[in-house]
Amino acid sequence: MRKVIYGMFVSLDGFIEGPNRELDWHIPDEELHRYVNDQQREIGAYLFGRRMYEVMAYWETADKDPSNPEYVLEFARIWKSIPKIVFSKTLERVQGNARLVHEVSAEEIAKLKEQPGKDMSLGGASIASTFMQLGLIDEFQLFVHPVVLGGGTPMFPAVGDSIKLQLLETRTFRSGVVYLRYQRTDGRREELPLPAGLAKPAQRALAAAGYVGLEQLTRVSEDEILKLHGMGPKALEQLRRALAAKGLSFAGGSGERGK
Repeated sequence: MRKVIYGMFVSLDGFIEGPNRELDWHIPDEELHRYVNDQQREIGAYLFGRRMYEVMAYWETADKDPSNPEYVLEFARIWKSIPKIVFSKTLERVQGNARLVHEVSAEEIAKLKEQPGKDMSLGGASIASTFMQLGLIDEFQLFVHPVVLGGGTPMFPAVGDSIKLQLLETRTFRSGVVYLRYQRTDGRREELPLPAGLAKPAQRALAAAGYVGLEQLTRVSEDEILKLHGMGPKALEQLRRALAAKGLSFAGGSGERGK
């Protein structure tokens, strides 16, 4: 199942824009840019609110500017190639590889998540608040910048109930930016663990795809698992046996489907 990932550049005190919507505190050096480029290659769709879409529209033409370094041009090409869904009640049209949607529908987002393909990236504080209230965000990725803005647009507007998270990954860049990747855990049944003894390539493939427990595997087919880089027939058979031991199976299998 595809994940919805909310990822943003954010200040140490939690703002994604300054008091006057300034973004000049971002540190888009080559090291960080290339890391983000690699991340974006693994994204299958962007989900934007109006403000985020308008800010990111710069990348529609950034690849035409010969003064930009290669890693910036590379990001522009990646960004333009990825389909975008823009959620806005006020926009009348969008350009490029994008389509306009006026309302967020939990049912429609759930259908998108069930489709095969790469994960979806969510951008924009207002739209993220709506997604959080509907329980539609699976991961949070923060690039925390070494700056205190003192005000502006918060990355996390008040959403009511707390959201419990599990830290999956960290990285510190030479610029002082710290990357934090969290998985949402609240309100979800504890997963049966994956079987011990899986080969490391298979472990890495499952982790990269966001699978941390057996019950998650009941929502995908054997064909989908085999498409993961690093998964082979032996690992698939081991997973199949582990599921069967718990009365479960891959989607479309003969065992009991996980809830």
